[in-house]
Amino acid sequence: MRQTRRLATPKAPGASSGILACGLGWRGFLLVGLLACGCATSRPPAPEGSLINFAHLEHLCEWAVMGGDSVVILHIYAEAPHYRWVAAPGEGIACVDDAARAAVTIMRHATLAADTSRLRLVRGLLRFVLKLQCEDGEFYNFVDQGLIINTEAPSSRKGFGFTAARAYWALASGYRFFHRRDVAFAAELRQAFLRCRLPLARLLRAYQRYELIEGRRYPRWLLQRYAADASSELLLGLVEFLRVENDSTLAAMARQLGEGLVAMQLEDSMPYPGAFLSWVGVWHAWGNAQSQALSALATLLGDRRLGQAAEREARQFLAHLVAEGLGHEFVLDRQTRLAVFPQIAYDVRCVALGLLGVAEATGDSNFAVAAGLAAGWLLGNNAAAQAMYDPATGRCYDALDGPGTINRNSGAESTIEALFTLVEVANHPVARRYLTCLPATAPACPCPAGRTCRSFTNGTSAMLSVCFDHQALDFAVFRCTQTEAAATEAEGHP
Repeated sequence: MRQTRRLATPKAPGASSGILACGLGWRGFLLVGLLACGCATSRPPAPEGSLINFAHLEHLCEWAVMGGDSVVILHIYAEAPHYRWVAAPGEGIACVDDAARAAVTIMRHATLAADTSRLRLVRGLLRFVLKLQCEDGEFYNFVDQGLIINTEAPSSRKGFGFTAARAYWALASGYRFFHRRDVAFAAELRQAFLRCRLPLARLLRAYQRYELIEGRRYPRWLLQRYAADASSELLLGLVEFLRVENDSTLAAMARQLGEGLVAMQLEDSMPYPGAFLSWVGVWHAWGNAQSQALSALATLLGDRRLGQAAEREARQFLAHLVAEGLGHEFVLDRQTRLAVFPQIAYDVRCVALGLLGVAEATGDSNFAVAAGLAAGWLLGNNAAAQAMYDPATGRCYDALDGPGTINRNSGAESTIEALFTLVEVANHPVARRYLTCLPATAPACPCPAGRTCRSFTNGTSAMLSVCFDHQALDFAVFRCTQTEAAATEAEGHP
């Protein structure tokens, strides 16, 4: 543990003078076994068979004092090769965006693995989130080296957008996680979460109002009016709260927010049908948790329409990405081409956990297979054919910038999103079997006419093809052996 140090700091909104800093230390590996893997590769296993490793995330954490309370700040960037902390110029050293998602990830792992060794760390992260909340329910985002809140940077100004959405997701997850472990802290988190009602009520005054933009109707009652991406992460928080407490007002708000997301879904006549747009005329993979959130809300409320919309995206679009390769974004214009790069772990989480959420809601194992293959991007199922996440260190590289170009920095967001994806997928009995599949080099399983297929192998005799039908807007999973695939090729089948 580092020696403590003190910095004199001017008083800032939500922060008192002084900072006490010390390292968290490395706590070793946290294990999640990949039982009965459907695909295995020749890559050497991580030490002790581990996959989930919080060491790098903990390396990015630092204890501090704000307003008399101990909090944990999460440093934003760490640059290769030494992975020392790096600030974001003009923004700060730590932000709510990262602290909130880190808390969600650690709590989710603690729940699934029955591991409570990081409760103090979670409390510290949630305390930091609380410090940047305003009485009106909005949030600031960044703090600088002196723990002064950055109120000027566009990414840190007080508001009810992405930062607030992630913060409320963390607060609700914390309320659910602690409500039987620490009643007093859970009550504090609950009170803070309920502050979302005021800004949410303001948004929902526009419920069922639309705006015609370039020939398409857009709902006006989402966060920042059209931000379906940010709204989806707020919806994840509302679902977490409603799993603990049956609040009819919040349930109605969640349903209305969900209807706004459905209104952002592309019709069958549009390019990339079924995709939920992120914003006006734009889709990007990162932050687009609509299928993950809608499938959970539909199950909770028994709302078939919301569930059907999530399944439609998973079937028509997310599975398409698995069959043809991950994409990063597209813009609706005369060309509407999917930009493939850069690719980041945040892209992967939203695709993989969207598919997994639909698998859990529908019981259709094909979605779980696709989720495992999508998450396999982290372990080498990608255009570079290299692992982006290292179980031995817990680092995830920041981006795949091209087929052979990897940004080997490892900041907070990449690390968190990789861990969150793996925590969920490795816990699913079907999806986890496909995490280590790699693109096949041998002939693929038979591909029916009119379908685009992508094939994978387990490194032995088993092969797998995910095939997408552009006419039916549906996908299927085919399995075969290398012997069967070779016979198919010899017979001249496609």
